Amino acid sequence: MSYEKTQKRKADEYEAYRKDYIKEYKKEQRRKKHDEGKGDEDSKKEEVDVEAEAEEAELTDQPETPEDNEKTETDNGKDSKSKKKKKKKKDADEDIVVPPMPEKFLEVKSMKTSLNPDQNVDISFDVPIDTFYRDMFHFSEIIDSLKEERPFVLRRIPGKVIDKRWDGMKKTISVKPLEEFSTLFVSLQNTDTTAIVQLLNTSDKVVKETKVKNSKADFYFLQPGTYYLRMFYDRNGDGVWTTGDYDSQTQAEQTFYYSGALNLRAQWEVTQTWNPLATPLSKQKPAKITQQKPDKEKTIKNRNAERTKNGGSKAQSNRNVNRSAFPDTY
Repeated sequence: MSYEKTQKRKADEYEAYRKDYIKEYKKEQRRKKHDEGKGDEDSKKEEVDVEAEAEEAELTDQPETPEDNEKTETDNGKDSKSKKKKKKKKDADEDIVVPPMPEKFLEVKSMKTSLNPDQNVDISFDVPIDTFYRDMFHFSEIIDSLKEERPFVLRRIPGKVIDKRWDGMKKTISVKPLEEFSTLFVSLQNTDTTAIVQLLNTSDKVVKETKVKNSKADFYFLQPGTYYLRMFYDRNGDGVWTTGDYDSQTQAEQTFYYSGALNLRAQWEVTQTWNPLATPLSKQKPAKITQQKPDKEKTIKNRNAERTKNGGSKAQSNRNVNRSAFPDTY
């Protein structure tokens, strides 16, 4: 954002703030007069009387001439009075002392207050930030009602900068106890170092993933539940599964599924051995997370075949009846 645009935006914001403040100020003054026993109508009458007296005083200060008398009887005279009223109102507004516009600080958009032991504390603002000072952040752990400072790493995600500051906040974050979680150790066979193992939920969504190290893939702090395993070879090293490309004649990165389900419970440590080549690829993916269920396809095909058979038998029967009724036409 350019300097000129920034200054114009600030000027517009201040003008809107000034008008709102004057409006609220006048409301407050009328309310005070009303509380003192003077109704709104009396207040309005007093304002009109004061304006009328001021106008008469100004008119009496000027010498009267026939030309002036004629002008007061015309529309120009009415316009002049209207202009005078507007000018007085503007002058009255300018007499009101408007305090400096309060600074608008950054607002925290989201921040989790309950975390798993392996989750980070993410603070999201309504707009990206420009500069932060690490010494202004403090992270402590409460042990037996006593606070103890803990080391932390502060990272900022870059983005478009808005000239606002953050007035800070104080939040208490609870970490779930270790007793609520499960641990899974996967021991793999016939794999290499490019393999990445993904842990899936019952909706076939990735919950966690990790690179295979020393033929092992370990998952910690898992919520109790049912999980599935998927593995692919990250041949290009970008950390994600890459689809095939027809133009370059490149095949998609090879994917494998563990054919069973893993049921995990709180405080369990489960060790699972997996050989991705032990089961044919076409039979690896569990039916529970398969969108196109084979059994369902078979049921539909059988139903359609049965309908065709019934319909064909009925049509053949009708043709036989017709032939017996009109034998010479066939």
